Amino acid sequence: MTFTSELKIPPQREFDSLVRTFAADAAQRSELSEEQQRGLIGAAERGFAAIVETALAQTRDPIRIVASCTPAHFTLSLFERGLPMDDAFARRDPKWSELTNDVDEVHWRSHGSAGSELRLRIDRPHAIAGAEIEPAAAEEDAVPLAPPQEYVIRRFEPGDAPGVARAF
Repeated sequence: MTFTSELKIPPQREFDSLVRTFAADAAQRSELSEEQQRGLIGAAERGFAAIVETALAQTRDPIRIVASCTPAHFTLSLFERGLPMDDAFARRDPKWSELTNDVDEVHWRSHGSAGSELRLRIDRPHAIAGAEIEPAAAEEDAVPLAPPQEYVIRRFEPGDAPGVARAF
């Protein structure tokens, strides 16, 4: 089954049950195993609670929750407009790293002034056998990780201009 569904809810803990119900229904419709469903629901609840308590302390914008099911993956994304987050920042905070125990992948994507996205993904191995994987998903999975590196962050200097221009 392939589908995408979206829910917008206020950033308030009183809506925990709605997050749980939405995640549970979407996970069941995507034919995840009982264990995968429990893991996703738990991760969605903890992610929502942490966003409300931490990232949305100063905003009143609703949280968008998007469930997307493809033959290869089930993804639940929580879009928020509070604290800018990315994977590197989230890995240093134990409350975010706990989410990785219940799903196959957890990613924070920064969308600049549009906010951040907490993406929870579960692989659907039982559905992959008879279905083709989307080309974009296959390419995404095939990209190797960069080797470990050290970075120096500093202010722009005039001598950097030719390299910046070549990068674009």
